[in-house]
Amino acid sequence: MLAGFPLPLSAVQILHVNLATDGLPALALAVDPPEPDLMRRKPRNPRVGIFTRSVVTMMLAGGLWSGLVNMSLFAWLLRAGRPLEQVMAMTFVTLVLIQFFNAYNCRSDSLGRWSCLASSCTYPFSSGRSGRSA
Repeated sequence: MLAGFPLPLSAVQILHVNLATDGLPALALAVDPPEPDLMRRKPRNPRVGIFTRSVVTMMLAGGLWSGLVNMSLFAWLLRAGRPLEQVMAMTFVTLVLIQFFNAYNCRSDSLGRWSCLASSCTYPFSSGRSGRSA
């Protein structure tokens, strides 16, 4: 029980989220072509870690947003009288979609978050290619 509610996900669902939303986007991002201006950029400071203030802020905001959306959906569906199995399934699907959306948004730290969506790129997890023109 969590705040008077049953658990939103089963152990198998949590395991599936860990396997599917970590492995598949990583494979897709690994074959994503490099950004066109990558070699023209100044090197980053080697003394600065990868967990900069903006990265940590983005991670915290994304985690809080995902938690808020999923817990709100879970509570709303339960109060609407849906069966627990259906509520858990909907929460699971929402969590997976949010994870894929987050992976898509983290493809580049120099391009705008929405630049690929606005320029008719293909979805990166479908074919391993981003569709960006060089």
